[in-house]
Amino acid sequence: MNWKEKKKKISQQTEYPYSETSKLTISAKNTQARLMIRHPWWCDDFAVSVNGEAVNADSQNGYVAIDRKWKEGDVVEISFPMKAYQETLNHEDGFVAFMYGPVLLGTKTGTEDLEGLIADDGRWAHIAHGPKVPLEDVPTINPDEMMSSMQPISGKSLHFTTADGFELEPFFKIHDSRYIIYWPVKQ
Repeated sequence: MNWKEKKKKISQQTEYPYSETSKLTISAKNTQARLMIRHPWWCDDFAVSVNGEAVNADSQNGYVAIDRKWKEGDVVEISFPMKAYQETLNHEDGFVAFMYGPVLLGTKTGTEDLEGLIADDGRWAHIAHGPKVPLEDVPTINPDEMMSSMQPISGKSLHFTTADGFELEPFFKIHDSRYIIYWPVKQ
């Protein structure tokens, strides 16, 4: 942030979502101000420090407020450890999605017969027109068993394997493939 009129800057360094930390460097000489740090609802072990000293991270309305006189070069470090959890599809208990922090996880299911399913630059090309897989052909799962078997894959950040042999990865990284993000639950 560069607030030219007030001669204040805040620089952020992070490798989000591949890192669970963020660092803010303040450039504001002797300025009294309240800095509001967003506390994500999915993070239980949220921690904030200023210049290496812990700040009370009890959030109010989803934010941690740091009210102080800021000096040039003050550093705010934020730790927001992510964890895996499942989300039920709204209004449909028979489907779950798997999340890691705020990241939706999916699995590739194949690259065969993708004609009409990959977008090009044509008008309405973002809408899939190819053959779809019938719901009865989609694997059903026990979400609790899948959750308990999830293991990180060494060398592949935000990738997990399950006892059923699925590889879960960030949905935003899945391209040119069929995929599952909402899993039918075994009845």
